[in-house]
Amino acid sequence: MRGQQRFDVLKEARRIFTICNACRYCEGFCPVFPAMERRREFTDQDILFLANLCHDCRQCYAACPYIPPHEFNLNLPKVMSMARRLTYEQSSRPKWTYPFRHSATFTAITTSISLLLALLIVALMGRWDTLYSRIYSPYQVFPYPLIVGVGLTLGVYALALILLSGLSLWRTMGLGFSELLNLRAHAKALGEALGHIWFRGGGAGCAYPRLEGNLSRMLFHVSIFYGFTLDFLSTILASVYQDILKISPPFPLLSAPVVLGMMGGIMLCLGTVGLIVLKAVSLRDTETRDLEDEAMVEADLSLLTLLLAISLTGLITLALRSTNYDGLVLTIHLALVASLFLTAPYNKLTHLIHRYLALVRDAIEEMEEGTRYMKITRIPLRSSH
Repeated sequence: MRGQQRFDVLKEARRIFTICNACRYCEGFCPVFPAMERRREFTDQDILFLANLCHDCRQCYAACPYIPPHEFNLNLPKVMSMARRLTYEQSSRPKWTYPFRHSATFTAITTSISLLLALLIVALMGRWDTLYSRIYSPYQVFPYPLIVGVGLTLGVYALALILLSGLSLWRTMGLGFSELLNLRAHAKALGEALGHIWFRGGGAGCAYPRLEGNLSRMLFHVSIFYGFTLDFLSTILASVYQDILKISPPFPLLSAPVVLGMMGGIMLCLGTVGLIVLKAVSLRDTETRDLEDEAMVEADLSLLTLLLAISLTGLITLALRSTNYDGLVLTIHLALVASLFLTAPYNKLTHLIHRYLALVRDAIEEMEEGTRYMKITRIPLRSSH
C-alpha cells in the first residue's frame, strides 16, 4: 500500500472512529468499541491495533444508522479490512515483499514451482515409476531424511517469519517486550481465541454473508481451525509411532495418526468449502459486496483454495493408498503442503498471530483500566483513635 493510500486509510479510519466513539451504539458487539471508548484521540498505532482486534463480524454495519447513503458515509468493516492489509504488508519480512497485492498469482506461481520441483526430485532420484505403480510406503517415492529435512526447514522458515511479523505489529502497537510477557493477558486472549467468542457479534452471530446475524461463519472457522490442529497432531503422532514406537507407515486405518488426520482433513474440507460459499454470497449481495478490501478478498480466497486442495489430496491419498495412483497423489499433496509453508508468511495465515496479539493488548488495557478504577474508588479507612 503506497504512502498516499496509507495516509488516506488512516485518515478515513480516524474520521470513522471519532464518529463511532461519539455514538457508542455498538459497544456490546465486540471488543473494538470498548477499546475505542478508552481513547479520546486515535493515533496510527491505535488504528492498526483496533483493525486487528476486529473479527469482521459486521454487526456494527448492520446496526449502524450512518451507513451510506447517510452523509456520514460510515463503512467501518471496509476501512478495518484496508487497515489490516496495511499491517500485513508493512510487517512482512523481507520488507520488499508485498504479495497481498497479488495473492492469487503469488500462490499459483509458488504452488506450480513446488509441484515441478517435487516431480523433478522424483525423476532425478530415478523413482519415476513410483508415480504410476503400486507402492507400499511413502518412502518409496521420497526418502525419509528428505521428507523430514525439507519439512523441518520449511516449517521453521514459516514459523520464524510469522513470529517476526507478529513482533513487528507488537512494536507498531507501541508495546515493549515486558508487556509481551504478561501471562494473565495471554491466558485471557487464548481463551477468547480458542472459544471464537468474537465471531458471535452481539450474540446473534456474524452479519455474514448477508446483514443478518447467524453462526455459520463461526462454525466454518472453528472447523478449519480445529481441523488444522488435528492434522498437526496427526503428524506429531506419526513421528512418535515411527521414531519411538518403531512402527513404519502406512499405519492401520484405526491408528491414532490416521484417525486424527482423517478427521482433520474432513473438517478442513467442510470449513474451507463453507467459507468460500459464504464469501461468494457476500460478494454477490448488493448490501455486503463493498465491505472488504479487494486485495484481502483475494488473499482470503487464495488461502482457502490452497487449504481445500491440501485437505482433499490428503484424504484422496488415504483412500488410494496401496494402489497405482498413491504415489502421484502423495507427490501432489506434499507439493501443496510445501507451497503452504512457503506462502504462509505472506498470506492470510498471518492474521492468526496479528489477531491474537491484538487480543493480548486488549487484555492488558482492560487490566490496566481495572487497576486504575480500583485506585480511584478505594476509600482509606479512618482511624478509630
